[in-house]
Amino acid sequence: MSIFDRLALLCAIVGLAVIAGCLGRTGARDAERARLQMEQAEVQLLAFKLKYGRYPTPEEGLEAAGRDELLRDPWGNALLYSTPSLDGSREYELISLGADGHPGGDGLAADLSSRDE
Repeated sequence: MSIFDRLALLCAIVGLAVIAGCLGRTGARDAERARLQMEQAEVQLLAFKLKYGRYPTPEEGLEAAGRDELLRDPWGNALLYSTPSLDGSREYELISLGADGHPGGDGLAADLSSRDE
């Protein structure tokens, strides 16, 4: 293998590492954006409660309290709204199913909940 072949291979490896690093940061930004969207939806839920004296029912859903852009996470999946929370510890819970849109998962596919502090 010539020096030029080795240099080309090294450049390709460095390029792939840079791309992988950028993709990882994008995924972390999406997860942070999902958390921020859930916080904004929580503000809308609180405004609904202040106006009507209650949170939206499961039948009314999150749509009754929020703007359309708050109803989906950064991956395009609908935010799930449960009242009371799934474990019964809070009056409501918002859930993003993560990048894969399925329950459970690890890393970017992990579920996010408004109960998570």
